[in-house]
Amino acid sequence: MKPGVRFSFRWMLGRLFDALALLSLLLALGVAATWVRSHFAVIPCDCPFFYNVKFCAMSGEMQVTWYHPDPTFMARDHIQPSMEKSILIGRWRMTWSDTPYNSGFKPAAVYPVGTVMERMLAIHDWFLLAVCSVLPAWWIKRRWRRQPRAGHCQKCGYDLRASKNACPECGEAIAIDQAMQGVGSSQAR
Repeated sequence: MKPGVRFSFRWMLGRLFDALALLSLLLALGVAATWVRSHFAVIPCDCPFFYNVKFCAMSGEMQVTWYHPDPTFMARDHIQPSMEKSILIGRWRMTWSDTPYNSGFKPAAVYPVGTVMERMLAIHDWFLLAVCSVLPAWWIKRRWRRQPRAGHCQKCGYDLRASKNACPECGEAIAIDQAMQGVGSSQAR
């Protein structure tokens, strides 16, 4: 913030938007890099916070798989063993795990086959990239609109065609090239 300028809520929202746009841009770059790399190799990643969640990137999809143990049911009690649905942005699958599941907690609880529901959500990378690119695109448009036009003050954007030495709005000294640009634009109109 510039010295002598009061802190304002609008200024704070602008900085917050800038930070979110930068974070979204970094996320979009990460998704793009993962998208390219996932076509050459499977990229598995375990979630460090939850033992029952796994991430995987493969063939242009980001997959999140989570496990829900249900030891009260037996495999024969389940009528619908699996379900898979395709949606526009990816696919959704629910199946009963066919391997014993280790919870990862101490002491380790191993659940028998057929007692763990495995849910998987796969979202196409192009959709994630499009979602992550919205804020950076808006930020670029906002910055582009804020740039002063030729013949206007660099500090406040005031029209300088009728001014000679300083901006009447903010008092900023007028550069010679700014004054010349203002003359050319007034003759063109």
